[in-house]
Amino acid sequence: MASSFSTLGIELIATGEASGLWGDKTNVNLQMFQEITSGYVAKSIAGSAATTALSITNATTGSDARQAVIELTGTITGNQIVTVPDSLEKVYIVKNATSGSHTVQFKTASGTGVTFAATEKTSKLVFADGTNIVDTGFALGVAADDISTGDAAVTIATSTGDITIDSPADIVLDADGANVTFKDGGTSILDIANSSSDVELTVSVADKNFKIKGTDDSSAITALDIDMALAGKATFNGDVVVGGDLTVTGDDIVMGTNTSGNLLIADGTNFNSIAVGDLSEISSVASDDVLMAVDTSGGGLKKITRSNLVSGLAAGTMSNVVDDTSPQLGGNLDTNSFNIAFDDAHGINDENGNEQIIFQTTSSAVNQFDITNAATGNAPKLSSTGGDSNIDLEIEAKGTGHVTVRGNDNSGAIQFNCEQNTHGQILKAQPHSAAVTNELLLPDGSNSTLVSLVATQTLTNKTLTSPKIGTALLDTNGNELAKVTATSSAVNEFTIANAATGNDPTLSATGGDSNIDIAIKPKGTGETVVGTGAADATITSSGAHNLILDTNSGTNSGVITIVDGANGNITITPNGSGNIVLDGLTFPNADGSADQALVTDGSGTLSFGAAGITTGKAIAMAIVFG
Repeated sequence: MASSFSTLGIELIATGEASGLWGDKTNVNLQMFQEITSGYVAKSIAGSAATTALSITNATTGSDARQAVIELTGTITGNQIVTVPDSLEKVYIVKNATSGSHTVQFKTASGTGVTFAATEKTSKLVFADGTNIVDTGFALGVAADDISTGDAAVTIATSTGDITIDSPADIVLDADGANVTFKDGGTSILDIANSSSDVELTVSVADKNFKIKGTDDSSAITALDIDMALAGKATFNGDVVVGGDLTVTGDDIVMGTNTSGNLLIADGTNFNSIAVGDLSEISSVASDDVLMAVDTSGGGLKKITRSNLVSGLAAGTMSNVVDDTSPQLGGNLDTNSFNIAFDDAHGINDENGNEQIIFQTTSSAVNQFDITNAATGNAPKLSSTGGDSNIDLEIEAKGTGHVTVRGNDNSGAIQFNCEQNTHGQILKAQPHSAAVTNELLLPDGSNSTLVSLVATQTLTNKTLTSPKIGTALLDTNGNELAKVTATSSAVNEFTIANAATGNDPTLSATGGDSNIDIAIKPKGTGETVVGTGAADATITSSGAHNLILDTNSGTNSGVITIVDGANGNITITPNGSGNIVLDGLTFPNADGSADQALVTDGSGTLSFGAAGITTGKAIAMAIVFG
């Protein structure tokens, strides 16, 4: 049969097993037994919150969970759990030697155990019952190094560690000297005295506090702090319940919520510091509602009903409201035929406190605005009034700003009335559909009148750049001087140019075409007249060019050409088979034969024919004409 092991790892050798090894195995078992009864191990559990498992290895010495004394060490920064294996039955002495204010629990892996409080740096005697770790309840105190007795005194002293007095019943301190004194390093800290059966607690060190502390749920608190440096000023952390009357012999009651101007208001249970503005508002004021007021004629703080207060105000006993920094009206303000006076650069604000109207004052002012409302169908009026007879009305924009007359259903408009307000002229903006934003600059110079589309007006020294003339130019009497007829898609036009001294003004045909005539058309059988009527009229070409006369722009027309230059010819060319007719004589349109002469038929028609001259006539003509 094979060997087995106990829960503490001791090898139980079976019969016939471990031949030749009994000595070694027995020695190991004895060493493990020594660890179980008196072994010691220091185990560090330093660090943040964690669980540290102590284990037992079979047939091997040095296992942490087998030791009799386990000292837990290290600086812990979180609550710690230390476990030993389940099913152990064993006694432990566990010492909490850690630093750091956190709990340490010692337990079985699956069961419960004992817990060292955060500040409990002591030792515990515990045992494992096979399921849980159980505290024996035995205090592991350190014996005093020196306990001496005598008739005069008893001294209990240790060189290190604490002295614990643990009684299963009461601990009674009986001092016939009437004092019990607490010291620290020989210095008295607190003295409890019997003074004629009155108990006196005395803080022995000057200007030091007496504090009563405790734990509220899981929070450390100072329930009462008595400051000896402030003549015993007592500070309670929570409420103070007074069963009888509270008498204050000083002048003030100081509160943490002592806001300036607040009132102490009873709510049926407590007095609360409440601002007047936080009180519930009376939505409807009745005549018998009560207010508080100080009776300056004597009597201090008293009540007054709303009706009496209103009566007093109506009697004129109120001179100003300067003490009210934010007065509000419950109805309309009637000035009772008096004025409202504004300081310079002050005025009316909106509900957000922003300036809405600012009044500027003028020393010794005599002129002002007059604002008049109006009935249905009439307009309200803003007027200049005052001591002067004639007063302008000025509207001034800021910086580069301008005065805007806004539109509504119609475009913005200004009407200028006559002096009797029976006639008016309106200056009006273009409609929204025109989509224009521009400036109309008034003319400079002396007094003037704006030009109208419909009025009859005289313009002097005005430059018109590319003007559009509808139908005619009229003279000063309104009669037509020149009529203008528009041609659709016209590209040709007149250009009129003036001239300097010694030069002629010019009327030219210009435009998109390369060659453009100038057409002068008389009316009906009227003629084109050239000249001044007081001198010969001359028609000449411009420059060294021929002068050509024809009809119908040269179509089916004869031509008279006056050739420019010295000894130039004048050429008369009929059209086709046409003839030249001079003073009723019709000349042939073709040349005759050699030695022919022009012969008349006696009816005004000339032609080329035989000369028919006799010898005698020829001699006579030679003599006459040389």
